[in-house]
Amino acid sequence: MLRVLRAVPTADLAYPLRRLREDSCAGTVTGEAIEHLRTLFGAPNALGSGFAARAFEEIESDDTVRASCAALAQDLLTRLTRA
Repeated sequence: MLRVLRAVPTADLAYPLRRLREDSCAGTVTGEAIEHLRTLFGAPNALGSGFAARAFEEIESDDTVRASCAALAQDLLTRLTRA
């Protein structure tokens, strides 16, 4: 997830997620996925942020990866709540 959040501009992620969230078929599962993003990556001490830190442990510090996960996830979540 961290690689996606770093590689794709936030606006480019937010736009299709907004559309999917409003779709009658995909809306429920998209909403659930957004909540999982918030739970798993929305804070430096979240479980997904920790998994990412372990995956990157050879190339980046734990604190940097955890902070990056949280900041990028929060940026995306903020853009999604503005819509």
